[in-house]
Amino acid sequence: GAVFNNASATLQEVNEAIDALNAKVLAVVTPENPMSMTHMVKNADFEANSVSGWTTTTGAQNKGTATNKSTDTAANNEGAFNNYFYENWKSSNFKGRMYQTVKNLPEGIHQKQYVYANDEKVLLTRANPRAYTITLSLAGTDTLQIGLASDSTITNWMGLDNVTLTYLGNSIESYRYLSSQL
Repeated sequence: GAVFNNASATLQEVNEAIDALNAKVLAVVTPENPMSMTHMVKNADFEANSVSGWTTTTGAQNKGTATNKSTDTAANNEGAFNNYFYENWKSSNFKGRMYQTVKNLPEGIHQKQYVYANDEKVLLTRANPRAYTITLSLAGTDTLQIGLASDSTITNWMGLDNVTLTYLGNSIESYRYLSSQL
């Protein structure tokens, strides 16, 4: 508290105090006491009717927001989409990615709700909206690429909404949790 109450503290002293505080906060994060990092994902819910922050390599003719799957209660029966979502659609099948690169993340275990994160992937099990979760270790880097990927030409539509990112810590407890998810 001495730095924050000191009107003559230097910028370096303030930054060091902030770093020390952040380190203390991160040290208490565990799978039982997780910390949301969704604020690090730009435009995670697409409710601004924009895909700002996201990139696509699918070559789809429609690569923007839509609401048709959100309002279709039969297709969206699990409630994975709310109002606007990001879609890529083309009249013929395509392959590619819809993704965002998130930087400056703490080292440790992260959980992401959607289909791929860096090299970790979860196979889609249905064509309609569904939330998928990946738990992975972020070691030696502070960068995570997240999104949807179609590695073969088997679909003409992909959509995502409500992306979440949760930090589960960098403790032995966190790595035990990760190993239980494999």
